[in-house]
Amino acid sequence: MGKFRKKKKEKNFGLIFVGLLVVTFLFFANFKAFFQNKKLKKEVEESLKKLEMLRAQKERLEKELERGKKESFWEEKAREQGYQKEGEEPMIIKIK
Repeated sequence: MGKFRKKKKEKNFGLIFVGLLVVTFLFFANFKAFFQNKKLKKEVEESLKKLEMLRAQKERLEKELERGKKESFWEEKAREQGYQKEGEEPMIIKIK
């Protein structure tokens, strides 16, 4: 009878030990997953900010491109460089 109880206690101890190992493994796996999830959320946030910045830059460049398609834009740039239309005479204003 004493042998039977001893084997039962050893069996229970083995089950408890295996159970603790499984619980410990699951705890650390969950712990690791938590930090990976946190890191990925931060990366997503940064990517969304960068995406928003790039969208704003794209919009600004599209407006600049539309502005560049207008003839008045090129006329303004040519005049800044000192060019003039045929038949025009430049006026020079001297400031004292």
